[in-house]
Amino acid sequence: MAIHGHPNGQANGSRIADPAVLVLQRADDRFLRLKRELHEQVITAMDMSTIGKMTEDELRAEVRRAAEELTRLSTNLILQRTM
Repeated sequence: MAIHGHPNGQANGSRIADPAVLVLQRADDRFLRLKRELHEQVITAMDMSTIGKMTEDELRAEVRRAAEELTRLSTNLILQRTM
């Protein structure tokens, strides 16, 4: 029976953590961490002197290519470690 005004049934305001929500939060945190690391690697790998000479479309294509390459390399490293 839930305590009136407390949908989780606890009067002290503490909440019971839903395992499914925790898994999703961990996945979101991992995704954001990986995204941040990938961004840093892409920026580090790019030749900054050529960026100013590229059109926006060329820059987008270069960033996409670099991100795909780094993702592929990272996946290969992960697969090698698990074998």
